Amino acid sequence: MPPDLPPPRHAELVHEQTCFACSGGSDLRNRFTYDPEQRTAHGDTVFGPGCQGAPGLAHGGAVFTILDEVMGTACWLSGLPVMTGRATIHYKQPVPLNVPIRSLGRIVSIDGKKVHVHGELYGPDGLCAFAEGLFIRIDGRYHWPVRFGKVGHEGE
Repeated sequence: MPPDLPPPRHAELVHEQTCFACSGGSDLRNRFTYDPEQRTAHGDTVFGPGCQGAPGLAHGGAVFTILDEVMGTACWLSGLPVMTGRATIHYKQPVPLNVPIRSLGRIVSIDGKKVHVHGELYGPDGLCAFAEGLFIRIDGRYHWPVRFGKVGHEGE
């Protein structure tokens, strides 16, 4: 089963409506929240029919998209604008379509411009996939607009 996570206490990341991973137009329906004390982002995602790979299952690329998104969200909402440098994903079991999937991303360490992040994805039968990511800090002013809900930051 997915880990019990605290109820959302803090900000949600709101991207542009054109974002592939979180706009809703891509058949990925998700919402991420953030816990600043743990430097973690967590969310619930439903992979819709447009995310299908094998019959009834999410495509591996869609699964990685959510892991990448939750790991990046943990960084952005920690005040660290980043882009993915590299990531390794480990698939443990198939991800079903049309059921809630829990994701978790947490910052492991920060070394200058390098941010090491870990992500996990849980389905109804437990851990489906996990990833290790190396994210590179960027100057967020020169990238897409991001608004931070209740953390008090308005754009970069």
